[in-house]
Amino acid sequence: MDMKSFWRSVVLYIIISYGFTWIFIFTALKLYGDNSMAINFLHAFGALGPAIGAVVVSRISRDPISGERIRLTKIPNLFIWVVLSPLILFALGVFISAISKGEWPDFNKYISGITTDNRTFFIWFLPLITYAVFEEIGWRGYLLPHLQSRFTALKSTFILIPIWAIWHFPFFFYRFDFSLGISIGFFFGLSVGALILTAIFNNSRGSVLWCMAFHFLNNLCSDMDKEFIAAVLSVGFVFIAVALVWKKKV
Repeated sequence: MDMKSFWRSVVLYIIISYGFTWIFIFTALKLYGDNSMAINFLHAFGALGPAIGAVVVSRISRDPISGERIRLTKIPNLFIWVVLSPLILFALGVFISAISKGEWPDFNKYISGITTDNRTFFIWFLPLITYAVFEEIGWRGYLLPHLQSRFTALKSTFILIPIWAIWHFPFFFYRFDFSLGISIGFFFGLSVGALILTAIFNNSRGSVLWCMAFHFLNNLCSDMDKEFIAAVLSVGFVFIAVALVWKKKV
């Protein structure tokens, strides 16, 4: 594939991924903006954009079909710990919070809010799965290896980061607060996650399944606490990302 065709595939992937997610989400907001239950349910399907883009563009450009990358491979023991790091950092955050505040974090209010009934739990849990699965089919299943066919892993990751970040634009209208500070923090956190996911992908011989596992655990643990423990998770991921780059694992 020549360079012109290479970038044409990237642009087409962006158009399809953004197009599906943005049209779907903004249409849902227009139709059901006053119904939080409906919006939270439909939010789960906004994740399909990157996966649809991956399947369509990989067929058109005859790149490896991203679905073939969804396989369990043997990875170095270090990266098993990296994949499990959200759980480890979450536990560490709970422990540090208990020491600093003199009491264990109280998750009862949060848990009761999502386990009111089966429907409430399903609507909370579904996006944790869909965004971990369908995003990774796109970002790591197609776009990252496509970029790495021309660039180093690190440069490919830095190209991918803004593409991935801007894709989240519609979510700032109903899931995130739209402010400069939060936007900068979100971009920084996503950049750190992208570095870790590149390392997982490349050190698992291109297994999107391991990336999905990390993405899901990160979604789950990050959603359980938005303050102290979330800060521990964020700081921990920064140290992991820096260490992986330092050791040339990215």
